Amino acid sequence: MRILVAGDGPLERELAARITAERLPVDLLGRRQDVPDLLRRADLVLSAARWEGRPVALQEAPLAGRAIVATDAGGTRWVTGTAAHLVPVGDAEALAAAVRTLRAPLARRRAETASRRRARELPRAEDLLAQLDEILAPAPRRW
Repeated sequence: MRILVAGDGPLERELAARITAERLPVDLLGRRQDVPDLLRRADLVLSAARWEGRPVALQEAPLAGRAIVATDAGGTRWVTGTAAHLVPVGDAEALAAAVRTLRAPLARRRAETASRRRARELPRAEDLLAQLDEILAPAPRRW
C-alpha cells in the first residue's frame, strides 16, 4: 500500500523528514492540477483536516466514486453527507480504524456506492449557472 499526498502546507518539511526517517510508504506529490485523475485512481480518499470551509477535494471524491474517510471539520459533513466515514478532529486512532474498515472490499464497495449517491445530490455547474441567470436577470420595467 502506498499513500499519495496531494497538496502542501506548513508541515510539509516536517512530514517529509518523518517519512524519510521512518521509511513510510508515503509520497508527497505537492500541488497538483490533476486531482480528479488522482482521485479516480485512488482506493479511498482521506482528509485529516483540523479545519475546513467547504473542502473542494471532498466535493470531487464523490464525483470519482471513491470511499471517503475524513475528520468532522468545518463544512466536511455538509459536503459529504452520509457518504464519508467521519471521525473527530485530531483522532488519529479513529482515522486509522476507519481506513482499516475500508480495506475490506465489501465495505469499500458500499462506501463507493454511498459516494456516487452523494455525487448525484451535490449541486453541479449547471445549477450554479441557473442560479446566476435567475439572480442577474434584468428586473421587469414598471413604467
